[in-house]
Amino acid sequence: MDLSKIHILVLDSDPSSAREICNAMSRIGYQVSMASNESDAFVLAEQRLFNLVIKSFDTERVSSAGAIAFMEKIRAITPDTQFIFVSIGGTIQTAIGAIRRGAYDYLSKPIDLVQLADSIKKALDHQALVAEDHQLKLRLRRRSEPNIFAGMSLSMQEFCRLYGKELRIFYRLWNHSHSTFAPSTAAARKSLAERSSLFFGPCHGLAMFDSFAIL
Repeated sequence: MDLSKIHILVLDSDPSSAREICNAMSRIGYQVSMASNESDAFVLAEQRLFNLVIKSFDTERVSSAGAIAFMEKIRAITPDTQFIFVSIGGTIQTAIGAIRRGAYDYLSKPIDLVQLADSIKKALDHQALVAEDHQLKLRLRRRSEPNIFAGMSLSMQEFCRLYGKELRIFYRLWNHSHSTFAPSTAAARKSLAERSSLFFGPCHGLAMFDSFAIL
């Protein structure tokens, strides 16, 4: 991971605490921006994609619900941004609630910079894993659903237009024909083969439909 391409936003109303966190993360190699209030932080988030936001707050002045609302507001712009909450006066229940709502971690002040750095690394690893899983699913989906309209006759295209959704379901089942989906595959094949006969005749319909297996 190229740390110089990782952008972190530190939101802390305490200038001394914000500088401490920013300096420590900059020394590690991250690109760090700082904001003292949510309005400025939101403006920065609209201008740049942040991999991670460190949101600091005092539970005696700001509720965890307010911090979570800010997180959701940022994620409306960049859904994959990870959040680490740092608070004064937080409880275990507060931490559990924040993590359940989507924060990666919840730390207490005074902040342990080593612990914070470790949490940031784990959050970024998690972010990379989620992104990789999403890309893998997209690649598998493209492979398992070929463009069945290429080179087709008008009759074939009309058939696919009417029953395209069912064909795609069949493809997914057919790709698992040796699994527990096999009975459903047979049922789907029979149903679509019967419908294809309406376009291509009772004999040619089944033979035409079986040809899809080679795509």
